[in-house]
Amino acid sequence: AYTTLGCSGCHGADGGGGTGAKLSNGEVIKTFPDPLQQVYWIHNGATNGARPDGTYGDAARKGGAQNVSTLAGVMPGFPDVPPEEMAALIIYIREGLSGGTAADDPKFNAETYAADPAALAKMIEDVAALKPNDPDSVSALDGAEES
Repeated sequence: AYTTLGCSGCHGADGGGGTGAKLSNGEVIKTFPDPLQQVYWIHNGATNGARPDGTYGDAARKGGAQNVSTLAGVMPGFPDVPPEEMAALIIYIREGLSGGTAADDPKFNAETYAADPAALAKMIEDVAALKPNDPDSVSALDGAEES
């Protein structure tokens, strides 16, 4: 299970943050409006998941994109998480911790996962195949949410 990744050690048991960024109260959805952006970040971590200038997440976010220089700790990458498990993790963070709904992520949510887990796993595999340090390339993938 993804709990073995130790996410709560940095992000807190309820996603309230700590050494890692806050994930609760809509924060993760503000940073990553598209769940596939979040997949890219978790897969690659801060070293390979940020843009060359150190920014990550939504560049249109109020206050601008996040920057790895403001992180208290370095987000590690988790490239070995199986696609189905990554999908479940993303849905848990977005819908369970951050308060998102299926309407926030119409192509990637608990209902679409239940209906066709292989389709979401394929999206994860497509994200994993993208080159490092180019998170904006996610928007060209099939399954990316409209902004």
